[in-house]
Amino acid sequence: MSAPRVAVIVVQFGDDDVCRLCLESIGQSEGVETFTIVIDHNPASSSRLRDLVASSAGAYVFNRANPGFAAGANCGIREALAKAGGDFLVVLNADVRLAKDCLQRLHAVLESTPRCGIAGPGLLSDSSPDVWWNAGGEIVWPSGKPRSFRYGTPWQHGGEVPCGSASPLRDVGFVCGAVLALRPQVLEKTGMLPEHYFLYFEDADFSFRVRRAGFRTVVVPDALAWHRGGQALAGRSSVAAYYRARNRLIFSKAWNPCWFRGRVFRLLFVLRTLSLSLFRFLSSFQPESLLPALGALDYLRGVRGKRGT
Repeated sequence: MSAPRVAVIVVQFGDDDVCRLCLESIGQSEGVETFTIVIDHNPASSSRLRDLVASSAGAYVFNRANPGFAAGANCGIREALAKAGGDFLVVLNADVRLAKDCLQRLHAVLESTPRCGIAGPGLLSDSSPDVWWNAGGEIVWPSGKPRSFRYGTPWQHGGEVPCGSASPLRDVGFVCGAVLALRPQVLEKTGMLPEHYFLYFEDADFSFRVRRAGFRTVVVPDALAWHRGGQALAGRSSVAAYYRARNRLIFSKAWNPCWFRGRVFRLLFVLRTLSLSLFRFLSSFQPESLLPALGALDYLRGVRGKRGT
């Protein structure tokens, strides 16, 4: 019996060396045949990364404009469906390293659980490998605040389910976009990843659409990966705050099950964000302090996608 074929889409924006470690971990995967597609949004990327992808018979797409994580993932998915084929797709952040059996375990779950729409691994912290970073997440309503399961708690060595045995599943509110595994057929029901967020909350929105289409969103804790986090906006926390503020409001408006309380919360969140940003600006006179307020105002103005476009 041949190994399952998986198309792995890596969306790259950060350090080339970090992406190289990600690609090496994909190449060491056991029990699957991988075809890697790198979507590079980093204008400072070197030719070494392109050469590394070429040497592994993968595909490399460079996009200087950086249309965002979901747009990069969708570009890679279309490339995979057109050229690579495969039994399932995996979308990765470039700052993720996979355990050797991670993809094999994720494929086994998708194969044996027909109503499983997307599956993610248990994510450990790259800086503290024995500490959980994410084991799925949920949205706390009516605030619309995301919460990561197991974040910051110790990972217990031992007790893992042997590969090939039935792995335990955990149904979650959303699967972290750092690693998303899915069958291509799911996209026929859900459409592609939502690009209007640009960064943050696209994974939650996609997970909610997957469940609305009648599928499960699960995490496989015994499929392990290590996530560095923060590479896309390293040293630019205020820019991250802009997207978190704006996109939390966008997501809440789209999915909040508490119609009246959700509207009240969004109003209070806008007012609180404006006042806190103004206070921080007056305390520091740093223009970046106003970016969360700009995010809230852009939500009210209907601005979507990349800031400034």
